[in-house]
Amino acid sequence: MPVLSRALAAGLVALVLGMFAALSASASGNPGRVPLPPPPDVVGPVCGQAMGTIVAHISVDREYIKTYTFSNGTTKYEVNGTQTDTITGNGKTITINASGPGSITFFPDGNVAEVLEGHTIYFNTPDKGIFLFDGLVVVDTSNGTIASHNGHVTDVCALLR
Repeated sequence: MPVLSRALAAGLVALVLGMFAALSASASGNPGRVPLPPPPDVVGPVCGQAMGTIVAHISVDREYIKTYTFSNGTTKYEVNGTQTDTITGNGKTITINASGPGSITFFPDGNVAEVLEGHTIYFNTPDKGIFLFDGLVVVDTSNGTIASHNGHVTDVCALLR
């Protein structure tokens, strides 16, 4: 997933649910697994006004979502596959593997957990940067920020300077 981090977790949760409801074709060979459409491009001064407009586009999107419903009322959405992001700004273009995987779990008590693994791209909007996390990332779903992580973090804006 994944969740670029797709900015705010609440928006991501709504997006995932909306996209999942709209999809009915299953991915071949894995019943219940459906393509996950990409979010819209991110365009704006994501790296600060001095860097100007940054455009982040998902150039390769082969991610899928699968739903698991447990007897206790918990619902878990797992996202996996391949995603490549192309980020352009300041006269430079970089390509990033942001394939995840990740999951969003809704518990019967109303709590939501978002856990991302592997490569996760995170936009700290409106102008605080773009970061690539390698490793385990836990998102605070109340505000869409990174609650914790372990592994390496790369400042993508610094790569565009």
